[in-house]
Amino acid sequence: MSAICPRVITLGAGAPIVFLHGWAANADFFAPQRTLADQGFRLILPDLPGHGPQAQPDPSLSIADLADSIANLLEAQAAFGALLVGWSMGASVAIDYLHRFGGRDLSGLVILDMTPKVANEASWRFGLSTGETARDMERTAAHLAQAWPKFPAAIARSLFPRGAPPHPERRAWFEAALSANDGPTMAALWSELARLDQREALGEQSCPILAVLGGASALYRPGLADWYRAILGLRSVFVVDSAGHAPHWDAPEMVNALLAKRLSAIPLPT
Repeated sequence: MSAICPRVITLGAGAPIVFLHGWAANADFFAPQRTLADQGFRLILPDLPGHGPQAQPDPSLSIADLADSIANLLEAQAAFGALLVGWSMGASVAIDYLHRFGGRDLSGLVILDMTPKVANEASWRFGLSTGETARDMERTAAHLAQAWPKFPAAIARSLFPRGAPPHPERRAWFEAALSANDGPTMAALWSELARLDQREALGEQSCPILAVLGGASALYRPGLADWYRAILGLRSVFVVDSAGHAPHWDAPEMVNALLAKRLSAIPLPT
């Protein structure tokens, strides 16, 4: 299997920021961050394998495969000292990269509204807010593979703040982009997320990490922020109260300012 991103968008010049999108999304889901290219940053926005308009279906893909594609990308782009920004599953990919390749050549990681363990169990209630267990998620994966067109509308709705009406045009764009994916490929990665547990890997990282969570996320409970504070420290967790699962869309100026400050505040590796 070739761990190569099917499409890579590069913008601007300066300190590099690599944006890793979520499950079933693509690089265009970071459209609100493109203004950072005018502020002295080099933006690298890949479509992860299996995602985006140029992707080939591949139901054998794993999170590790996606992390391998980032290792290849960072080398190809000579993105030394890059700040990784992982939204949703993109954060899982980034954590897997750090766990297997280390973060010596990175400035840090910013997690956008993601849990280290998506599936719930008796001792872990900070997975999906619906309470789904790994077994529940595996059942969902089977349906995703067989009837993908039925799912994008609900997925698009879940990206907006809990209890708030979704922006009609943005929701339509989200749904169209999500619909373009291959069902079996998305199902395979959903199964991967069902089995994933990165709590230990996250706690072992020496790479600077900032968690930015949506205070009104429809996917995760507010208590997740407290778990991150216990692991990362109080100053390494930022909750955007009015934002949903996509804080970089709901509060783009705030998130962009956090990214710019984060990169400028972290010394580049020597």
